Amino acid sequence: MRGLWRRNGLKRSVADVYIRVLYAFGAYCQHCDVDPIQELTFSGCEHFRRWHLKTHKIKMGFGSRDRSALRAYAWALSASGFDVPAWSMPRPKNGPVPAIVSEYLRCSEQQRGLAQASLALERANLDRFLRYVEAHGGWRSISLPIVDRYLQSLSTRLAPSTLGRVACSIRGLLRFLFATRRLKHDLGVSVVAPARRPFDRPPRALPWPLIKKTLQSIDTNTAMGARDRAQFLLMSACGLGAAEVLHLQLGDIDWPGRRLRVVRQKTKNVIWLPLLPEVGRALARYIRCFRPRPSASSHVFLSSRMPHRPFEGSSILRHRVSVLAKRAGVSGRVSGTHVFRHSHATRHIILGTSVKTLSDILGHRDPRTTSIYTRAALLRLRRLALPVPK
Repeated sequence: MRGLWRRNGLKRSVADVYIRVLYAFGAYCQHCDVDPIQELTFSGCEHFRRWHLKTHKIKMGFGSRDRSALRAYAWALSASGFDVPAWSMPRPKNGPVPAIVSEYLRCSEQQRGLAQASLALERANLDRFLRYVEAHGGWRSISLPIVDRYLQSLSTRLAPSTLGRVACSIRGLLRFLFATRRLKHDLGVSVVAPARRPFDRPPRALPWPLIKKTLQSIDTNTAMGARDRAQFLLMSACGLGAAEVLHLQLGDIDWPGRRLRVVRQKTKNVIWLPLLPEVGRALARYIRCFRPRPSASSHVFLSSRMPHRPFEGSSILRHRVSVLAKRAGVSGRVSGTHVFRHSHATRHIILGTSVKTLSDILGHRDPRTTSIYTRAALLRLRRLALPVPK
């Protein structure tokens, strides 16, 4: 077991601590007469910690070390062929969905084809709105002044784009209430959102030398560094978004054909991109030398901590971007992971790539979405500048 941990990057000192926790866990299972394998769950870990605290009158940290040790033990047993129960941490449960919101979301999914992520955002917006409305007489007595006061209360702490999405959710609900004859008048047409011009700001992009400087600051001799380089090359050299990188599967890499299969997470469209030599070398090095194994997951990128699961969100990439950019000395100009995608698109525009070709690479449906990168290509815009009159 220790050798399996070491091969997957666990430090010797950490492995020694895990072994001491497992000795204490074995004593707990023997004392309570429980099966050690069946007790490898989140609730079993909590029972073990309470027993250890009561028996030895010591506190084993805040529980993270104990949970990490038992999860590493469960993963090692599973990799060795043992049938280990699934480890599931309790998640906070959302409150019950109001019946009217549930009906509206069901209609939106069927008629508008909204994805689950969009439905979850709609639910959150409407849940907060209805709580406000309940304090002012309920949705049956809803009026435009109530809606206006609610949006005005949000305008002090939300960006205009976010406030516009909230207003859109409220507008959709009010139209639904009118269409189902729950309201006498269509109030949705009078819901006012902040006025915003489409594509009002150029995308945030970095000069290509700064992108190269950030990539060169990565230490590729570690597992995390090799993973970072492969991920950031996919974003900067291939134009992939963070979600597309994290959802990349081993079967999506066509090594003989030197191409990459990409599933756009927003539209679910599939496109094939050329596998650039530098990107291919970074991917091959991570998969061969540093990717955790054995692993039942087909995702290319896995967490470095056991049980080595795929990433559930892009927050890890945003964190790594800020860390590496700060290390390279460009932290003040980097905001989020999309700066790599924006820099990739801006560089293509500077090199003379047509907007149609770039639109196909980025997976944009509307060419106007791609044309905004021409506003960030300052070298080409300088050719259009008029001479200053004397």
